[in-house]
Amino acid sequence: MKRFIWDFRGRDGHRTAEHHSEHLNGFAEMHGIPAGSFTKGIVQENEFHTYSFMEVDEQYEQKVIDLLLPQRIEEIGS
Repeated sequence: MKRFIWDFRGRDGHRTAEHHSEHLNGFAEMHGIPAGSFTKGIVQENEFHTYSFMEVDEQYEQKVIDLLLPQRIEEIGS
């Protein structure tokens, strides 16, 4: 499984990451990704860097890459 990441920096980064994360729900619904097939959230690294992320079942990974253009991709799990 992969974690797709979008970084947000600056004083408003945390709020922007929260907003971005909410839009990931709409993306999943619009593109037929069932609720049990993805996880999303935010991670605050420090007061000036927060990122939103989405983890999806392998069958949906290419769709996320092609349509959402994540800034970073991390391999997670086994």
